Amino acid sequence: MNRIDSVLSTEEQKECPVTVWQTEIGADTEWAALTDRIENKRKEYGETGPEILELYAAENGVEAGEMLELVKRLRRECFPDMPLVLRLSFHQVFRYGLEAFTDACTEAGVDGIRIPDLPMEEQPQLKVYLLKEGAPYLLQEICPQSGDRIPDVTGYAKGYVCCTADPSLWDEQMEYGNMLSFFLYAAEAVCPVPLILDFKNTDRDGMKQYLEMAAGLTVSI
Repeated sequence: MNRIDSVLSTEEQKECPVTVWQTEIGADTEWAALTDRIENKRKEYGETGPEILELYAAENGVEAGEMLELVKRLRRECFPDMPLVLRLSFHQVFRYGLEAFTDACTEAGVDGIRIPDLPMEEQPQLKVYLLKEGAPYLLQEICPQSGDRIPDVTGYAKGYVCCTADPSLWDEQMEYGNMLSFFLYAAEAVCPVPLILDFKNTDRDGMKQYLEMAAGLTVSI
């Protein structure tokens, strides 16, 4: 079973939201600094439910291969059971090679990949390699502007679906909160897997009304 499914199906998850830790990986990322950053944030944030770690590519040219090497070491030395997710651009994946990348992800212990710039219509070229046993899930993303595309995007989703929202609108538009609620109700009704809130808002109390419709939220490290 994919580790993401294991986390999302636990009794603990039903009592406490999932926390998806998000941390940036750059070409100059040092191992000690990375692990210290992760552990310090976990201690600072306090008690959580099940956890997932998402590593995303910085803008300074980090390669997919470098990210995979870090994942291997994290899996081996720090997090043998925690689900690990990679977020990167399709250009990075394409440059590595689609089949080679999916095989390397499986070998490294990657459980999910997020590719925000890969639209639904272009995903089959990668999904064909994700059918292999043990391959990671291709995690889907939706936002309030997804509208009528939500059922199509989420119809065959695996793991969880990331729900994103523009943080700049939180204070500028009072009605934005209501729009988010309607968006989440609609998404929850059609999505076959749990929703994770990627709203750039780590206030669990402030997010409580939205967490009623989702399994957890992301927290930046």
